[in-house]
Amino acid sequence: MGSWSTLVCGFHVHRLLVVVSNSNSTKKWPNTKLGPIEAVNPKYPLPGFVGIPLVKDEKPLEKKYTPAVHTLPPMKEENYAATLLNVYNEKEFSESQPSIIPPVSDQLECTIHTCPVLVQQTLANVFPSRKLSLKPLTALILSHHTNESLDAWSEEAADEREQLARSFITSAIEICSSLKELGYWADFIDPFTGKPYIGSHGEAMLTETDETMKHFGFDLDNSVCCKILRHPKWKNHVFVGLIFTDAPDYHPVLMHI
Repeated sequence: MGSWSTLVCGFHVHRLLVVVSNSNSTKKWPNTKLGPIEAVNPKYPLPGFVGIPLVKDEKPLEKKYTPAVHTLPPMKEENYAATLLNVYNEKEFSESQPSIIPPVSDQLECTIHTCPVLVQQTLANVFPSRKLSLKPLTALILSHHTNESLDAWSEEAADEREQLARSFITSAIEICSSLKELGYWADFIDPFTGKPYIGSHGEAMLTETDETMKHFGFDLDNSVCCKILRHPKWKNHVFVGLIFTDAPDYHPVLMHI
């Protein structure tokens, strides 16, 4: 019930409003006749059509595990060593493309040495950009038998040694590149200069008549005007190439060269 008054011609007129509630009414709310305005979407029951995230009763996917021996590929050096073995067993070699492993011959010898501390100290001056004392240092020595001896100079001897030096450089570049791909440091001595071929260098050199060569199984002979290298089997008929790396001497790549 409510009342209010209005002013009409200077007189207040009182009006009375009576609201009667019929509790027996059969009308139900919300009125479905009003259409979608009053309809409630069960997905968005909150005001402003805000929904509640529904928790789905889903089981997590089960991960299927496979034994590692079936999924892990072979180690990179194992693949590389296998490739070296395949090349090594080939009977014919292409002359147009250099190979890391030369043909099997009595003219070529490859030896691997772990450099002692004294040799590392000597080589520290040859490779000034490397801290050789932090890791083991391995020397790869490639010895090639020559037709001409070192105890006498001749044009034939000079031409032969130049040809062997260029062949060694080609092979040494490939060997060092392969070791670097496996994460190791590697460099070799340029036979023409006695200095590192790849890395930076100073004034120090390592020649085949250096006292360091005695640690690698060689001896030095006194010739008429200079010292010459002596191989334990080939005597003075030898050319030597020197490669150094921090890969261990038991590494598969080195073992199969």
